[in-house]
Amino acid sequence: MNKKKNLLLIIDQDQQTQKMFNILLAEDQFHIEHCTNGKQGISLCVSLKPDIIILDLDLPDMQGRDVITALREWSQMPII
Repeated sequence: MNKKKNLLLIIDQDQQTQKMFNILLAEDQFHIEHCTNGKQGISLCVSLKPDIIILDLDLPDMQGRDVITALREWSQMPII
């Protein structure tokens, strides 16, 4: 029986963090998508509607808090 994997979006510019989550979670129950800046992260949230987001608060183009504010205007998806 195929079980649907949950979609995890990682918004973080650090490649090591992205690799760590791939190792820890991809094999298990998550399909992982990555992006490296806030604007792209917001856009991917709109199009992909991830089940959960892991968000770095210090992004190159904007602060993570601003990403949260933008997402909370239309969604209550969990953000770590």
